[in-house]
Amino acid sequence: MKVSAVLALLSLLVALSGAAVVRPRPTSDDQEQPIRSLEKVFQSALNKLELEYAGNANDYVDQVMELARKEILDQGLDSAPLQDFTFGIEMDEHYGGVLMHEGFLKGLETIQRVGEASLTTTGTTVSFDCVVGVNDVSFGYNITVTYMDIGPSGSLRGDIAYAHVAFKATVDTLKKTVTLDTFDVKEIGHVNIDIEGLGIFDWLSQMITNITIILSKGSLKELIEGPIKGIIQQILDDLIPRTVAQFYYFLH
Repeated sequence: MKVSAVLALLSLLVALSGAAVVRPRPTSDDQEQPIRSLEKVFQSALNKLELEYAGNANDYVDQVMELARKEILDQGLDSAPLQDFTFGIEMDEHYGGVLMHEGFLKGLETIQRVGEASLTTTGTTVSFDCVVGVNDVSFGYNITVTYMDIGPSGSLRGDIAYAHVAFKATVDTLKKTVTLDTFDVKEIGHVNIDIEGLGIFDWLSQMITNITIILSKGSLKELIEGPIKGIIQQILDDLIPRTVAQFYYFLH
């Protein structure tokens, strides 16, 4: 399995940390020397990570996003259902209603890094910070209008230009844990909507459009900050070997 230089070095730090924090009580200088040597290796690796890869953690984030795309497809989240909704209408002192149903949202599997990622080290923790996002998200609904004996059926199709997500993850090399500190939607792009089939009820289009823009953006945000965030956290956990043996297996 091919891994990035950042990930390989980070994995080595985690593997070394298990030995670095074990300090049997020395009975002589000869017993203390191996521990000091290992700590020097550990600190040298941290320095190398900071000096050579700070501000250029793109490979690591790209690998996380690549695995996330695969998992999104495997879990069927590339076409997520949208919740039905209804609202009432009044025309000529008669009442009716509109049902939006069989909704879907597609495009979460396009998640990828946006711009440059940065890497910083603080003590024995390593943080990755960047923006990720999805592009060309599409969604749709079937529309059923109920009014007296008239009940046309129409359809709605739309797309969202992008959604940008603030991403920050921190690796604690001593605890062998990864925390997804931030995975929050920070910006959602323009929404286009096209409605067909309403006939004499075409005057409902603007109302349906306004409601759907709000709901589609809300659903996209919930999916990203819910199940997609969970997928990212699991991938981050799986990318960190917990033992030296796992580290060597991981690299090969």
